[in-house]
Amino acid sequence: LANGNTTGVTFNVTTQLAAGEALDFVINRGADGNNSYDSTAFDPTITFSSTTTTSTTPPPTTGTAAVTLSWNRNTESDLSYYRVYYGTSSRNYSNSVGVGTTTSTTISNLISGTIYYFTLTAVDTSGNESARSVEVAISR
Repeated sequence: LANGNTTGVTFNVTTQLAAGEALDFVINRGADGNNSYDSTAFDPTITFSSTTTTSTTPPPTTGTAAVTLSWNRNTESDLSYYRVYYGTSSRNYSNSVGVGTTTSTTISNLISGTIYYFTLTAVDTSGNESARSVEVAISR
């Protein structure tokens, strides 16, 4: 975006993806275009994949799904781990999981047919957490 002033502005991207499709995005919070003003900048890419199994449990569960997320590595030397936040309401994440320093993870036991919202942060060795990545919505 080149609107002249993006400080404190939140941009949400919501899309539905089918299995095998990918959504790529870049976060560039540096005013000069190369992130030099942001020591926590990283460029996550979230990729969707899904598996569905038939469930014999009563509604509302019609099956379970899994989503695999992957992103580009944070290059800071003091990275401790990444944290993935997710839930069924935009910007209201009822779940989070620390995933170490790996650049992908699979979130399982999701209700098939439900829209889930995902975002990612990087946490350094002092416990400082970066701003959340762009939110991605995924539904099967």
